[in-house]
Amino acid sequence: MIQKRERTRRDGTTYSVWRVRWRDETGRERSKTFDRAADARAFEGKVRTMKRSGVLADLDACTVTRGASVEEWWLG
Repeated sequence: MIQKRERTRRDGTTYSVWRVRWRDETGRERSKTFDRAADARAFEGKVRTMKRSGVLADLDACTVTRGASVEEWWLG
């Protein structure tokens, strides 16, 4: 699902962002925000394709936490 949201900067001007929402394989609600509607639609299509093919978990498979990367660098 894509939602258009209006945001306000500190100087009072407004701008739009598009948020793609989906549920991962465990049922947890996830979202990602884009500056352009075309990028949001493309990502939503990617999520739908991955969900149909059963590889939706691969979307977050390469995510590394900041703490883990700092620890690896520190011990490095």
